[in-house]
Amino acid sequence: MPHVDALLGDLRSALDELISNPVRRDVPTLVASVLAEFQRPGKKLIERLTPILGLSTADNPSDIATASAVLDALPDEVTDAIFVAYLNEIYA
Repeated sequence: MPHVDALLGDLRSALDELISNPVRRDVPTLVASVLAEFQRPGKKLIERLTPILGLSTADNPSDIATASAVLDALPDEVTDAIFVAYLNEIYA
């Protein structure tokens, strides 16, 4: 198959980069912070969760790896509710 060696090289490079740059945040502490904020729902929920998840406005770079790790660690029903709250804020 053509390009297999190039593809495998790209995958090795990506894997090496991921291994050398793991999520360096205390995910359990961040999960606890998200759950605490989730207990206080309201119109500002997403605004309060954004810095905890390592996300930011367009002015600042975001830490997507931390956000992904925290969202993966949350119970599914909480993640779903956060997504619904996010969509409600966008389309409200």
